[in-house]
Amino acid sequence: MSVSKSESIFFTGLLLALLPWLILQNDIRIPSDAAWLIQAAEHFWNGQRLSEYYFDTNPPMCFLVYLPVVWLKALGLGTAQALVIYILGLNITAVALCNYYLKKWDNPAIQRYAILFAYTVATTLFLILGYGQKDHLIALALLPFCFAQLAITNKHPVDSKILILTLILFLPLILIKPHYGLLPSVILAHRFIKNPSLRIIRDADFLVLSAGVLAYGAIIWVYFQDFIDIVLPLSLKIYVSTQGVGHSYKILALTAFLLSISTFIVWLSRNPAQEKKLTYILIGLTVLAFIPFWVQAKGFLLHYIPFLVLFLTSITAVIALPLSRIIKDKNLSPYHWIWLAPLLCLGMIMIINPDNTYRHKFYQEHPLTQMAIENSGNSSFFYESNSTHLIMQIEEYTGLSHASRFSGHWFIPRKKNLSLGEYDYYWELMGNYLAEDINTYKPGIMLLVDHEKLLTLENNFGTHKAFQDALNNYEITGAYEDDYMYQFIEKLTGQKSVTYKIYKRKTY
Repeated sequence: MSVSKSESIFFTGLLLALLPWLILQNDIRIPSDAAWLIQAAEHFWNGQRLSEYYFDTNPPMCFLVYLPVVWLKALGLGTAQALVIYILGLNITAVALCNYYLKKWDNPAIQRYAILFAYTVATTLFLILGYGQKDHLIALALLPFCFAQLAITNKHPVDSKILILTLILFLPLILIKPHYGLLPSVILAHRFIKNPSLRIIRDADFLVLSAGVLAYGAIIWVYFQDFIDIVLPLSLKIYVSTQGVGHSYKILALTAFLLSISTFIVWLSRNPAQEKKLTYILIGLTVLAFIPFWVQAKGFLLHYIPFLVLFLTSITAVIALPLSRIIKDKNLSPYHWIWLAPLLCLGMIMIINPDNTYRHKFYQEHPLTQMAIENSGNSSFFYESNSTHLIMQIEEYTGLSHASRFSGHWFIPRKKNLSLGEYDYYWELMGNYLAEDINTYKPGIMLLVDHEKLLTLENNFGTHKAFQDALNNYEITGAYEDDYMYQFIEKLTGQKSVTYKIYKRKTY
């Protein structure tokens, strides 16, 4: 892929703009979900079974995509550094490929640069706290993958090797959550409607999508039978049916309003119809990306990332389109990016700059981290939590193991979501798993939530024989109050903190 002088100037400006972000990013803690999935990838690479070591509700691709981090760690890098290097490599590749495909469109240069700028900033600076999360990987993949598909639809003169590389490289990231396959599927459907012919099955994207899905299915069948037999049924019964923070219909209304206004702006602009086409497509992809977020039905901000990246990119494309007419120069001098891009990013960094609770130092010096180190016993600890928050970071910063195959206590069965027979079965099974982990890891310290109204381990498994037998190896030595580890505590209890019983192991 050749780079023109104007592109070199633009990317130089972009690099200068993002240097402060990159320096800052290296001081930001590992995202908790990413830390958990990296550990799951390590278990897989070591030949350990999913149901016994990394019992995760998500399909296996969620952690398989983190194998490059495991390999980088094998070279001696720390987890945080390996993660940033891996994701940054994907980030740079995605931006370069987007630029390659955008140049095939007959659109104003200012719009192309604006799209690249928005997409780059949205996948870096805007995601500084979630850089490397699985939804971030999906967001990175969607735009270059869809641009490659559109190149086929519009018969753009692209290098077939670059096209196939794009499709193969980014398909696994889209398969992290297969429902994001909606976007590529709609592009294929549009192509078929535009030119009804079975020859579509010979197109590169159809072949790669088909082969990729079949290969993924084969990998699950061969390596993850326990996911099919144990994890998936349990996840559907217990995890999928649970509610998250809930959807915000205000966000839905605001999103619909902004995208409608954006479409109206494009329609009103005096740009030629051919120049409007790409902008309409970006708006359409943004609308499609909102559907998987809504279908997940949890309302977590993390799940919003793929839509958010496309939303910021499409809104910027909308603004840039009529702007190109106002400036009356399709080839606006890229020298402006040398000062404009750093200025814009500096302003955003000043707004987004995270506080100390997101820094490595905060987790390294946290009282719970010190408590785990001082009472590590058999090189492990167990802290009850309803999420991966804090626990996974403590694992990464101490090298200790969290004494559980579960990332949080989502596995506790709820009577309201299950029949009596199902509840009794899963209650017995989950209690046995919990006891097995305690007996296997023999954590030196356990922190169990002490609250009568919460769905806690003691409240639910207090009469479970195996769990009680495992707990008999511990004695209560005190209490600890925390306002950071247990998520949504104020919403759940009306209190700002939660109290834990401190259990220490009697013997090893």
